[in-house]
Order: sequence, then structure tokens, then C-alpha cells
Amino acid sequence: MSPLFKRRRALAALEERERRGESFWSDSFSRETRVRLQFVMNSEVGGDHRIP
Repeated sequence: MSPLFKRRRALAALEERERRGESFWSDSFSRETRVRLQFVMNSEVGGDHRIP
């Protein structure tokens, strides 16, 4: 089975789980992730928007 076919099957399974009501959203991130997001945001908007 090709990797592309496996990936399509996995995405279809995720879509089905979401359709049934499972939520994949998160409202909490690790400090490392917040720092990375802050770096990207600062580089894109050119400001100094600090995330605590």
C-alpha cells in the first residue's frame, strides 16, 4: 500500500471521527509551543506581541 493511500485513509478516518462529534481543538499549549507561535507572529506582523 502506498504512503499516499495510507495518508488518505488516515485523514478520512479523522474526518469521520470529527463528523461524529469528537473535538480536536486544544486551548492549552506548552511553553515551547507558545514561544514558537510568538516568534512566528512577531516575524509576520513586525511587532513585539508578548505571550505570557
